[in-house]
Order: sequence, then structure tokens, then C-alpha cells
Amino acid sequence: MKNLYFTNESTNKNCKIKNIFLIDKNLEDVSFESAHLTNIHINQSNITHLAFINSIIEKSDFSNSYLKKSFFKNSTFSTSKATGVDLSESKFKNTHFIENKIDFSNFNFSHLENVTFKKCILNNAVFQRAILHTVSFIDCDLDNADFSQATFKKVDLRDSTIKNIKIDIHNFKEITINSLQAIYFANLLGLNITY
Repeated sequence: MKNLYFTNESTNKNCKIKNIFLIDKNLEDVSFESAHLTNIHINQSNITHLAFINSIIEKSDFSNSYLKKSFFKNSTFSTSKATGVDLSESKFKNTHFIENKIDFSNFNFSHLENVTFKKCILNNAVFQRAILHTVSFIDCDLDNADFSQATFKKVDLRDSTIKNIKIDIHNFKEITINSLQAIYFANLLGLNITY
């Protein structure tokens, strides 16, 4: 069956899509609105300006793909994999990531607003110069994640692991952490804590 959903300048509304496999494809301006996607595999592909609006994406794989300048609004991604995905310069609004593997991913220069990551593996993810506004990381693995030069407003890290996280000390404002994480951040500030 010919793939009609993933073509240049395609708009897909009110659809259910299953079992699509794209490998090494170059596409532009692909959007999904009120869509339900299951078992979608987009690997080693380059899709610029990909959009998901009011959509559900589950049991899918976007690993090692370039999805720069994409737009995600009112959407949920669950039980999916996106190891090494490049989402730089993308916009995320009212979006939820649940039980995903998004390690070694690139969110550089992205804008995340009202976004939740729950039980996600985000180790070695890069959020350099990203803007994070009302973002929660709930029970996530953020070990070795890089938040250098990121901007934070109402970011919650308290339920996640943050071993070797990279973050600029002047950006500690409006981050919620737990007492164990406070020790790590105190060390970043050069404070010596004795018991």
C-alpha cells in the first residue's frame, strides 16, 4: 500500500494510522491534526516542519531522525523510542511524553511550554539554549543531560535522577528539586556541606 500520509506538504486530519515504516527519507511540511498514530517508524530520516496537533502517538520509533523546527501542541507521545532524535528549534506546547526512550536527543534552541515528561529516559539529552516554561520531569532519567544556557521558569526536577547534569549556576531560578538534589546543586555552586 502506498504511503499517502508522509509526503511533502501533506496535512492529515482526523485519521488513524498504523504500521508505517520510513527509513532514510527527506520530507518537509508534514502535519497531523486530531490523529492517532501507532507503530510509526521514522528512522534516519529528515523531516523539517513536522507538526502534531491534538494527536496521540504511541508504540512508535523516531530514532536517529532529524525533525528540526517541528511543532507539537496538545499531543501525547507514549511508549515510544526516539534515541538520537534531533528536535532542535522545535516548539512544544501542552504536550506529554509518557514512558518514552528519548536518550541522546537534541532539544537545542527549542521552546517547551506546559510540557510533561513522565517515566522517560532522557539521559544524555541536550537542551542547550532551550526555553523551558512550566515543564515537569516526573520519574525521569536525566543523567548527563545538558541544560547549558537554558532558560527556566517553573521547572520541576524533583522526582528524577540528575547525576552529572550540566546546568549554568545562574539559571537555578524557578527550578523545583528535592533535598538530595539540593546537595548536588550546592556542589555546583561550590558550597561545602558538612553533617
